Amino acid sequence: MFFKGRIICLFIFLLLFVRVSNCEVVTPRLTIVFVIDQFSKFYIDRLKDKLRAGLGFLIKKGVNYDNAYHFHAEPDTATGHAAINTGVYAKDHGVVGNNWFDDSGKKIYFPDAEDNKDYAVFDNSGKIFDFGRCPDRLMAYGVSDSFVLNPKSGKKNYLYAISLKDRAAIALAGKTLKPSADDSCKAIWFEGKNGRFTSSKAYFDSLPKWVNEFNDNKKIYNLKTVKWEPAYKLDTSFYRFKNAFNYDFAEKEKFIGTDVSVYNPDKPYPYKYFGYTPKANDVLLDLAEKCIDNTICKDKNSNLVLWVSLSPLDKLGHIFGPYSAELIDIIYHIDIKLERFIKNVQKKIDKAEILYVVTADHGITAIPEMMQYEGAKGAVRINAKELLDSLNSSISNKFEVNNLFIAIENKQLFLDKKIFDKFDENKKNKIRRYVKKFIKSKKGIKDVWTYSELENKCCDKFSVESYYKNQLYPGRTGEFMIHVEPYCQISNHPKGTAHSTPYESDTHVPLIFYQKGSFESRVIKDKVSMLQFANSLAEILRIPKAQQSSASVLPGLFLEPVVL
Repeated sequence: MFFKGRIICLFIFLLLFVRVSNCEVVTPRLTIVFVIDQFSKFYIDRLKDKLRAGLGFLIKKGVNYDNAYHFHAEPDTATGHAAINTGVYAKDHGVVGNNWFDDSGKKIYFPDAEDNKDYAVFDNSGKIFDFGRCPDRLMAYGVSDSFVLNPKSGKKNYLYAISLKDRAAIALAGKTLKPSADDSCKAIWFEGKNGRFTSSKAYFDSLPKWVNEFNDNKKIYNLKTVKWEPAYKLDTSFYRFKNAFNYDFAEKEKFIGTDVSVYNPDKPYPYKYFGYTPKANDVLLDLAEKCIDNTICKDKNSNLVLWVSLSPLDKLGHIFGPYSAELIDIIYHIDIKLERFIKNVQKKIDKAEILYVVTADHGITAIPEMMQYEGAKGAVRINAKELLDSLNSSISNKFEVNNLFIAIENKQLFLDKKIFDKFDENKKNKIRRYVKKFIKSKKGIKDVWTYSELENKCCDKFSVESYYKNQLYPGRTGEFMIHVEPYCQISNHPKGTAHSTPYESDTHVPLIFYQKGSFESRVIKDKVSMLQFANSLAEILRIPKAQQSSASVLPGLFLEPVVL
């Protein structure tokens, strides 16, 4: 009996030792954060048993947060990427959408530096474009900034963010700019005007030699078509999902199994459609590997945080919707390519020193007409231009004011402030009440709030109103915010879909950490905010938290030792 008791005590001790040992997290030398644009948690739930390569490996072996959300109401690409890096909402980081209108009525594109030559974008052969890109409109510092500003003694910290989209790379890279230094925030993206990966003078004095060499090796600018080969045979269970090959409500005919045209010289961005193919993800991951080769593989006394924003899923999702074979297949291609990428990287860096993260900036809403077809009778597409024109016409008839509203963007109504500010407060309030009543009378509209109503509203943490309140930034958010019914959209596109609602499909995203020996094989069911990611990463990297974020570290990420 005594011997049996000693065995039990030894077993309990070993269990406690294992748990305490798991708390000894190795600070990663290489951190790779995959932000898969538009990668709703829905995709993992749907395809998990089909993901058998790199993505499947990270899901199976990693720490999975099953209930991670972006708690804001306008989950655009720029907004979501900025939140992931900064750990704050648009009300603090200022990126209320990809685009907005300022008080003068001018349309603003988040990273646009216009013709500022200090931020000019690099063309090929040492030339520059007549437009610029920079992070000046990002109003919060993020974990990226903390990383480059806080290297350990005698060490160098490299920070790169790469994407097909300039706005994604720029939002992730942060604000700490020193073009002449290689250890400041760096953003690299694909330029649809010339078919090359590029950056701007905000980040580099000149485009790095290895980026130019990469461009000349890949020669994307010579491509006319790209053959879309399915990852698996189309007549297998990999694609036997409802409506996978229903193109009645898509913006284009099928891409999968065809030669996709990726060059159109008559368009402002001739190489735009390269980003709508699986090959684009392959090239992005090849560029990520090249970046690793030219930073920490050359400098053994350094660390690297590498953000990789994979954009093609989002681009295709807008055209074909979340149920299409194209969306299913592009995820299979990511799965397969990630396996090769992980194997290659682990030949260069000790696997125990590599942290992988998988997450997303937002999800996606189903195509309204597809939902109508399936029996969701409340689903409706509201034409944005028609709604704006009818509102202005009605305002003109009622108040004798012409063209008061200039745009609907991200379900926000932007008005001409030069006109509106001339009215006394009584007339302003009458117009506000009238606009709310007019908009709410339309099918598919659930609610409408003015900026000031939301600003002064006390909201529960997870209420829809709080999601919209998190989007309020002075001089950038519209005068009215419109909340649509489920499966409804306000859009100028006659087909396809978007991701601009506070509903489950748009805001629920994956969040997975994997590092051999440090973060492995757990599923955490707690409902968490994506704002917690930045400070959790800072904790892992042992650097100061994102400067303006008060978000707590994710629960269960670090196993707590048991105190006897």
